Amino acid sequence: VLDLAGIEQPPHYQGKSLRPLFEKSPEDPPLLDDWRDGVLTNYHRDPVWHFWPTWFSWRTQTHKINEYPRDKHWTEVFDLTKDKYEMNNLAKEDSDESRELVEQM
Repeated sequence: VLDLAGIEQPPHYQGKSLRPLFEKSPEDPPLLDDWRDGVLTNYHRDPVWHFWPTWFSWRTQTHKINEYPRDKHWTEVFDLTKDKYEMNNLAKEDSDESRELVEQM
């Protein structure tokens, strides 16, 4: 977003410019092949709204992991290709697949 606004990104900022997504021509090679494997999002508990916990989430093309750091037993891993409504928590199965995804996060 800084790049689109004409502002140079400070070296300590994380992230990539979104400009290539907007300026891509049909002749250019596929842009997303060189993009990220997943997206990390988080929410830090609001001191006013105590009922909503702090959480971190890592989403790839095929999987999603939700981690709630205040409770070590509250981790969710979903295979979005087989479970688009996120009903089957793979973290409960303690599989190699879920452990690998949690390590990526």
